Amino acid sequence: AAAIFVFGAALSPEIDGTAQGITTRSTQLASLETRGPVPVAVSDPDPLISGRATAPAGDMVRIGDKLVRLAGIEAPQTAQSCLTAKGRRWSCGTSARDALHRLIRGRRVACELRDGGTTTPPVAHCRTEQTDLAAALVRKGHVFAGPDGTYASDEDAARTEKIGLWQGQADRPDAWRGKVWD
Repeated sequence: AAAIFVFGAALSPEIDGTAQGITTRSTQLASLETRGPVPVAVSDPDPLISGRATAPAGDMVRIGDKLVRLAGIEAPQTAQSCLTAKGRRWSCGTSARDALHRLIRGRRVACELRDGGTTTPPVAHCRTEQTDLAAALVRKGHVFAGPDGTYASDEDAARTEKIGLWQGQADRPDAWRGKVWD
């Protein structure tokens, strides 16, 4: 069985935490700890986390006390700047976070964990109603398509239209972090 790491509190197999606006579906519980991540064994290969969400970064959503990273994308770091076509700096990392916030504001977000919850934070495909959040962010040039190629055609379209990150010069997050460390 895969493990989902839930931060803060233990969850029962079926919870509708309306006070927090979250719903978590899992079918089995492993031993629960009161400190740190709580591993939850899941026999269901596609666990679902849903509810009202916030955007702490351009590629992450927080639903209640659960933080998940959007699958298939890489967002600029929140502190990262990019250049426009005219060479002016703009806060592309903050812009990516704000774009994700606009997509999820006031909507219910549903996330299907893709890696069985084995990473921290877990990777998930998330959507609001009919909108794939990662695809929408890549298509508008707010984030990069990830190396798995899932959203490569959306990135190509944004690059062709020279929108968002593609209006000037932008470093991928790992390259930007390398420059910061140098």
